[in-house]
Amino acid sequence: MKCVRCQDQRVIWGKDRFNYATPIPCPECNKDGKAVRAETATKERELKQCNHLQP
Repeated sequence: MKCVRCQDQRVIWGKDRFNYATPIPCPECNKDGKAVRAETATKERELKQCNHLQP
């Protein structure tokens, strides 16, 4: 599924008060960073399994 707002990048770029670009969690698919935390936990578990198998 593609998020219409961020194209599955989980962030959208906005401007702060000094007119610098800043990443903002996508309000559609990554509210409060929950989706990214879940994906990170999954990737960490997979990495531990792969590293455990290597000599």
